[in-house]
Amino acid sequence: MDIRTAVISVAVLAGVVLFAAHDLVQESGLHFADLAGSAHVRVQGPFSADEVAAIRARPDVAAAECDEQLYGVSVAGQREGTAVTATGDTAMRSFALQEGRMPAGAAEMLLVGGGARVGDRVELRREGRVVAGTVVGIASRPAVRAVGAREPVALLATAGMAALGGDGCPHVLVRLHDERGVLGFAAAFPAGRDVAFADRVRDAI
Repeated sequence: MDIRTAVISVAVLAGVVLFAAHDLVQESGLHFADLAGSAHVRVQGPFSADEVAAIRARPDVAAAECDEQLYGVSVAGQREGTAVTATGDTAMRSFALQEGRMPAGAAEMLLVGGGARVGDRVELRREGRVVAGTVVGIASRPAVRAVGAREPVALLATAGMAALGGDGCPHVLVRLHDERGVLGFAAAFPAGRDVAFADRVRDAI
């Protein structure tokens, strides 16, 4: 197995300390996953808003979005639903916006089917938390393994996920300008943070 080492230096970007890689990390033990849309990499957090902004500011990054799924969510009285972060970057979305617009803030959401209409007021409940919001759009069912084929699904902005008791930004999905740079990008993070590469970039590593 070809094992390549990394030379790491530290840079400060947008007030957040990051590591910049000048070569490639070890190739052994890589983690691959079914990532949403055209995302190349998913990095374990949690991340603050400033840290996400710092990732987006990297010259090799085309887009970076928070990623989270919450289970056991009651959606408009239907139990065992799922809440998913509504990804802003169109190329990394696992769903299609069929009607309306994307949610902004904790009190707006997209719903998947179920007879919902834009403008409806809906309550989401999870572990004693309640988010009452307005349906601002209708989406197709997210095409990721984390979401089943039948349960109700709500797609929320990061603030809405946090209001339901989520971490807000436990992972970041990243789309690079060039997928061949995935190992160099991964080397930017301290050891111990799980980095998953999209299945389709295997040949680029």
